[in-house]
Amino acid sequence: MKTRYTVARDDSIYEAWPDLVKNSRGELICIFTQCKFHLDRKGVSLMMTKSYDNGKTWTPKEVFVTSPDDSYTYNCARISNLSDGRIAILCDIGIDMAGKDESLDCEQHVWFSSDDGDTWQGPTVIPVKGIVPDKYQILSNGRHMFGAHTTGGGTKFEQFAYYSDDGGKTWEKSLIAYDPALKLCEVSIVEIKPGTLVAFMRENSKLGLPCKKAISYDYGTTWEGLYDTNIQCCHRPVVSFYGEGKLMMTYRYSQGGRAKMHDRFQNLFCAFFDSECALACELEKNKTRIFPLHYDRSTMADTGYSGWVRLDDGSFYVVNYTVDDAPKAYIVGYSFTLDDAIIEA
Repeated sequence: MKTRYTVARDDSIYEAWPDLVKNSRGELICIFTQCKFHLDRKGVSLMMTKSYDNGKTWTPKEVFVTSPDDSYTYNCARISNLSDGRIAILCDIGIDMAGKDESLDCEQHVWFSSDDGDTWQGPTVIPVKGIVPDKYQILSNGRHMFGAHTTGGGTKFEQFAYYSDDGGKTWEKSLIAYDPALKLCEVSIVEIKPGTLVAFMRENSKLGLPCKKAISYDYGTTWEGLYDTNIQCCHRPVVSFYGEGKLMMTYRYSQGGRAKMHDRFQNLFCAFFDSECALACELEKNKTRIFPLHYDRSTMADTGYSGWVRLDDGSFYVVNYTVDDAPKAYIVGYSFTLDDAIIEA
C-alpha cells in the first residue's frame, strides 16, 4: 500500500523540484530548491536532507549552496550515482524566472562526492548552456553525458545531449530533437543496452501531447526520431531501470488547455514498461502501465517534479513537491511496492 511521508516542510518558504539517490550504504539523499515562489527565484538555495531509515524520517534540511545575490540563481538540481562510485549533483545556474528571461542559456555547475555524500567537491562549471539538465551519468563506454534544452532567445525549443570523452574536461553536443511545431524539453536519457540510448522528452505546448522520444545507436553522438509514446500529457519524465529489462518513469500529468499552471500541475503518475517498448519506433508497439501516485488538492496546485529509487527490500521511494494542504510548496515522499501497481495474472 502507498505510504506518504513528509521529507521537508517549512511553511515560510517555497520548497520544490526535488531529486533523490540511494548511496552505497543504503542512505537516501534528497536535494531540492527553496525560493520565494515557482516564478520568483530571488534568495534561492539548494537544500539537502538525508534519511537513514528508507525515507520514513528525514534529517533537518541543510543549505547545500545559496545564491550570493538575486542575479545568480539555482534552478533545478539533479543528483545521481555514477558508475565510478561517485555521486554527482548537477544544476543549471542563472535563469531569471521573474524577469521572464527567454534565452534559457544557463551555466551548468556540477559537484562530486567520493564518500557517499558526506563531503562534496565543486562546483565545476561546465561550459555549455541550457536549462533543467538531466541526471549526470557515465555511459558503459566511459562517456560522461547529460541533457539540457535551450531556446536561444526565441520560441524555438532545442533538446541537446552534452557529452565528454575525457572525463568531463571538454564537452561536445549533439542535437537530440527539434521540431518547429513542438516545444521539446526536460529530457531523461537512459542507456537501454551498451551504446543504445533513448531520450524521453516533455512537450511543452500546453496541448496535452504525449511524451516524445528519440533513439541513439552510437552512445549519443547522433539521434533518430521523433517517436510518439503512449504516455500522455507528460511533463518532466524521470526514467530508469528498476529490474532487468524493466523501466519506470515518474512524470507530471499535465492535461492540455490554456489554463494557468495551478489548474494543470495537479498530478504525479508512474509509467511501467520494458526495454522493447522503450526502443519501439511504432506507437502500436508501445505497451505501458500507468499508475497514479499523487494528486495536489490545492487551488494553487504545483507538483510533479520528482526523483525515485528502488530500495533494498524491492519497494520504490519517490520524492515529489506539492502545495496540497500547505500555504507553500513542500517536499513529500511516497513508498510503494510493485504489487501496488502491477499484479501478475
